[in-house]
Amino acid sequence: MNRINRFIINVIYTFFANGFSLFISMIVMLLLPRFLNIRGYGYWQLYVLYTGYLGLFHLGLCDGVYLKFGGKQYSDLDKNKYSQQFKLLSIYILVLVGIAVVVLNIAVSDIDKKEVLIFTVIALLLYTPKNFLLLTIQAVGDFREYSRATICERTVFFVCTIFLLLQREENYRYYILADILARAAVLIYVLFIFRNVIKSKIKISMVGVKECIDNIRSGYPIVVAGIASNLIVGIVRFCIEDVWNIEVFSKVSLALSILNIVLSFMNMVSLVLFPFLKTMTSSSLIKIFRWVDEFSVLGLLGLLIAGSPISLFIQFWLPDYRDSIIYFCILLPSCMMECKMAIICNSYFKTLEEQKKLLYINLLTLLISGVFSFVFIYWLKNLLMSVYLIAFLLIFRTIISEITIRNILNIQTNFIGFCELIFIGLYFVVLIILDIHKASIFSAILFILMILKNKNHYILLLKYFKIIK
Repeated sequence: MNRINRFIINVIYTFFANGFSLFISMIVMLLLPRFLNIRGYGYWQLYVLYTGYLGLFHLGLCDGVYLKFGGKQYSDLDKNKYSQQFKLLSIYILVLVGIAVVVLNIAVSDIDKKEVLIFTVIALLLYTPKNFLLLTIQAVGDFREYSRATICERTVFFVCTIFLLLQREENYRYYILADILARAAVLIYVLFIFRNVIKSKIKISMVGVKECIDNIRSGYPIVVAGIASNLIVGIVRFCIEDVWNIEVFSKVSLALSILNIVLSFMNMVSLVLFPFLKTMTSSSLIKIFRWVDEFSVLGLLGLLIAGSPISLFIQFWLPDYRDSIIYFCILLPSCMMECKMAIICNSYFKTLEEQKKLLYINLLTLLISGVFSFVFIYWLKNLLMSVYLIAFLLIFRTIISEITIRNILNIQTNFIGFCELIFIGLYFVVLIILDIHKASIFSAILFILMILKNKNHYILLLKYFKIIK
């Protein structure tokens, strides 16, 4: 089986599993804010926000293993060292969770926030070993098992959530417990897959500790870059919840959750892309980068076209969240840029072993986020400008990342690449002067013109992709 066929099979597995996950996420996103009150949904979103930073606590060990085994086979796995690393990680997390529970009970006075943080700590206990094993599955390209694990987790959560909704349960805590139960179910599943490794009676030695430290050294730039990436938007969200209230936070979070559904799906595609890119030559890497980069313009316009019907649906289905519509419209262009960041930029930085450059880009964007969050939120107290800040930060980071990768691979920027920024600027102008419906119509016109003007060019790009071996 050649690389393209293997890549296509992995894409099918991943798309099926994450299409299923996307479907469930969409259903939950539509139903939870409908049945929970705004405050309850806000605390659910606060839990989702906190759990987005769980990856920080494994210190890069999971990502180091992922990088080490990327593109390899299960037979290359040193069971002795692997088992020791898993046991060391498990012991460390147990100690950390115990300390965190004690500190939270002493330091946090707000009952709701304390409960959300305790739930987050429990999620950490389940997330870390699960992530260690799942990243190994992804690294060796066993996307069939990865897809099964994904389906298992989402199915358990979906069944529990539907049961709670049928009972008209309005307490957000039960929905958090449903998420925790789903995490526990998938952990049991992956432990079963690795049962022969995990059950092995191997004592921890200095060799295992050294291997663990080596993997942390290689993986920590990815972890810090990932956490910095989350904090770029996270800082703004934390500040909004701090300055305004949980209700305002809830409405902004709804707009972000709609966009994150698309982004989470694209993140899964990048998991397939990394092992594939690891086997590519430099010339093939350049061709794939150009292919994705230039087709992304059409993806951007397609997403902007969808803005109008989605905003109408929010207005009809969630009338209490009318304020979320304008936030959603502002954030819409940044969604496509984030998809590019997930699919192409992150994958290329890992493939080219330039994780530190990704870290520097994220830290620079994080610095800008921190400074302007203080200006717009704490000083000016302007919520709308805070949402525009989120869009700007995500677009800025993707542009800088693309420029960096182009410089590494010596790729020239063509006119279609500039079109993306021009179209984003025009979209914001039409949105500010008129409304989202006119902006979507304008984007549809640009989409048709791009297809007609560059039809032959896009056909040629498709041919380039087909000949990559």
